[in-house]
Amino acid sequence: MRIKPFEEHYDRWFEEHRDAYLSELEAVKHLILRGEGIDMGSGRFAEPPGIKLGVEP
Repeated sequence: MRIKPFEEHYDRWFEEHRDAYLSELEAVKHLILRGEGIDMGSGRFAEPPGIKLGVEP
């Protein structure tokens, strides 16, 4: 699901700073324990490593 504030600000920032995104994505991959996560936002950090269940407070 896409959420407009994330598309306009959060996701755009990572598109403009791709190296920062890839670095943070690599860190997230190392932290995944069970394929579940919290604070998934737009899914930018959930989809690539295969997190299927997340919570956005």
